[in-house]
Amino acid sequence: MCYRYELEFYKALKQLTHRRISDYINELALSGLITANTRSMGHYGRTKIINLDIESELVERVLSQIKKIQEYKLLNYKPILLQTDKVKVKNIVFKKLI
Repeated sequence: MCYRYELEFYKALKQLTHRRISDYINELALSGLITANTRSMGHYGRTKIINLDIESELVERVLSQIKKIQEYKLLNYKPILLQTDKVKVKNIVFKKLI
């Protein structure tokens, strides 16, 4: 059932490019909602370390008022990978310790 919600959710979304996601992150940083620091990972390239600068309860209250988020029950959403106690990586199954 949760997998069905996941599929419906992904159908409703537009696919975003890395550039557009980076633009969204920069806009949130400029508005003071998050802090995004770029860090070089050497051979693996650059990445952004993102920290939330406002209370998570405030974010949850605002998001809970958005109709699409209510419709797809995204505030309680948990990816399929996190719903089980096992993880499959390159056809090898690992048991989660946490």
